[in-house]
Order: sequence, then structure tokens, then C-alpha cells
Amino acid sequence: MAWPWRRACSLLPVLPLFFLGFILLPGAVGAIFCLVIVNFLPQKKKQLLLLVMLLLVLPLSIATYQAGVECEHGRLHARRGSEPARAIRHGAVAVVA
Repeated sequence: MAWPWRRACSLLPVLPLFFLGFILLPGAVGAIFCLVIVNFLPQKKKQLLLLVMLLLVLPLSIATYQAGVECEHGRLHARRGSEPARAIRHGAVAVVA
């Protein structure tokens, strides 16, 4: 019955590192990020709006382009690999009655 307490007590020396790495450092980075935004927002609204639009539109346009390329590649691949196209390419034309 004493095993869970021993195991918990063995982790006590590591808890300050956990606290530093997973609570204090991310919190400090988030606070600095918030301060930068608060200082930047009132002065340069147009630049911030442009940056937000760029961050939203650019990945969307890249994803749309890649989807179009994949779709076109799939269509071309299907056309080249189809039976009638292969038969015509090799000179064997099948007559369908």
C-alpha cells in the first residue's frame, strides 16, 4: 500500500523543473507576445490588418493550388491509364457493337 506514496515522493525533486518548463516559460512567452501586440496595435492598424490577412489568405491559396494540382494530376493519370487510351496508343482499336 505504501508504493504510490514512495513513487510520488521520488518525483518531488523534479517538480520545480516541470513548473519552470511547462508553466513559467510558456507563460512568459505568452505575456511578451501580448505586450508586443498591445504596443503594436494602436500605432499600426493597417499593417496589422495586412499581416493578418496575409497570414489567413496565403495558406488558403497555397492549399487551393495544391489541391488543384493534385486533382489535375489524378485526372491525367486516369486518362493515360484507361483501357481505351491504352488500346488506341498501341494500335489495337476495339470495335464496340
